[in-house]
Amino acid sequence: MTVGSILDRPAGAATPGGRLLFVDAARAVAVLLMIQGHTIAVLLAPEYQASEVAKAWHFVRGLTSCTFFFLAGFSFAVATTRKWEEFRVPTWSLFRRLTRYLALLVFGYAMHLPGGSFAELSQGGREQWLAFVTVDVLQLIAMSLLFLQAATWLVRSRRGLGTVAAVAAVLVVLVTPVSWDAGSASSIPLAVAAYLSGTAGSLFPLFPWSAYVFFGAAAGSWYQEKERVTFSAARVLTVGIGMIAAAALIHAVPFSPYGAVEFWTVSPNLFLVKGGATLIVLSAVIRITAGRSRLPRVATALSRQALLVYVVHLMVLYHPDFGAATVQRAALRLGPVETAAAALCLIAAMSLLAWLAHERRRYLAEMVEWARAQAAVVSSAEPVRPT
Repeated sequence: MTVGSILDRPAGAATPGGRLLFVDAARAVAVLLMIQGHTIAVLLAPEYQASEVAKAWHFVRGLTSCTFFFLAGFSFAVATTRKWEEFRVPTWSLFRRLTRYLALLVFGYAMHLPGGSFAELSQGGREQWLAFVTVDVLQLIAMSLLFLQAATWLVRSRRGLGTVAAVAAVLVVLVTPVSWDAGSASSIPLAVAAYLSGTAGSLFPLFPWSAYVFFGAAAGSWYQEKERVTFSAARVLTVGIGMIAAAALIHAVPFSPYGAVEFWTVSPNLFLVKGGATLIVLSAVIRITAGRSRLPRVATALSRQALLVYVVHLMVLYHPDFGAATVQRAALRLGPVETAAAALCLIAAMSLLAWLAHERRRYLAEMVEWARAQAAVVSSAEPVRPT
């Protein structure tokens, strides 16, 4: 078996329910990277975080969010193109989808409520309001997917959805330097400025982070439109390397239409680097899952319970009363070994939590299917007539 034959294996393996294995596996990997990344950021002493190794780790950690956003767009496009008409007209599936997106949006803001209540927010000043309106992961995903859903209503074909997603990704990347300048203007309301740039305190404003969601949606549309065998690890790897090479070439050009911009925040080249690195990671996941019929249950649980793990591990690390971030305030930061041990413990705890939650849902789903099967048997049986 040659290296080429290994890399060219198709990425179309799916579960009986239609879920793509490589998407579930990639999301599980991103969840693990998220947990260890946040743990190290909270507990590791500053003198260790200034090293070159820590800087490399910081870049890898940054791919976690890119991967989540890419997979969110990819999954949206795959699900939408599979049931195209169902998501273009009022149906129960469309209602549930919109409800989930709105719930993400509301929950994202609720996590930023000062003191956990609207009462304290109404009594607070500018700082409290600024903390409340900042855009984080959940708001970004919700708003990006709502945009894609609106595009689904406006375009006429599945291919049109992929085109809109690709164009939106390019426009977001190119407009980001301008958007950040506009977002810092005092005339723009805080709630709007929070979506335009990170200058208002947002960790994940629409510019540039929504580009990764749209990039994923364009890739998902292409995956569904073309023969899935063409979506191989080799091709994904090639595109990823090509994006990074393009970023290096553009960076070498002694001219920038934006003038001097901060590379690690608003430079369009940063999207090419991080997007390309995300595809390289995805190509490795595709290769590992090729030919498999299922994932380990803990990996499936981490993927499907990603939101639960996200919320709980943030509470464990950042809650002002009992979170591990209290270690920071007490100036009791840890060394590399202790921090690694803490990260492994939290990973184990979150994996157990995800597994328990997933198994409970799976058990309930199996009970529902069993009840349906029994009802079908009863309804199809010949009625017994009295003699």
